[in-house]
Amino acid sequence: MGITALGVGVLAQTQLSYTQAQVDLGKTTYSAQCVMCHGAQLQGVSGPALAGDKFLKKWGRNTLDDFYYIMSTSMPQTNPGSLSKDQYLAIEAYVLDTNGFKAVGDKSLAQEDLKSFKFTK
Repeated sequence: MGITALGVGVLAQTQLSYTQAQVDLGKTTYSAQCVMCHGAQLQGVSGPALAGDKFLKKWGRNTLDDFYYIMSTSMPQTNPGSLSKDQYLAIEAYVLDTNGFKAVGDKSLAQEDLKSFKFTK
């Protein structure tokens, strides 16, 4: 299992990295801001599921940056764009981790790396 790297130049990062601290912050932020619409298990309630085969099929053709953009400009639904960049990145790390993508190394997930990866296993 892993994230596929897109061939973007010779120095493109080939392995996705996020930290356990990001996952933990993402889970906390998700619980406070997202759980009411997307569910405690990311299964979807009034909002779409953020975990599982249906989610991965829907987002598999998109980069992690596409997901970040949608999330950071339209969520939370009651106050879009209101979270910090670090909180949005942490939620994305939590979504990745929940979907079985495991962190490689100890480098935090960074916005500048998101265009290099897709949600594919």
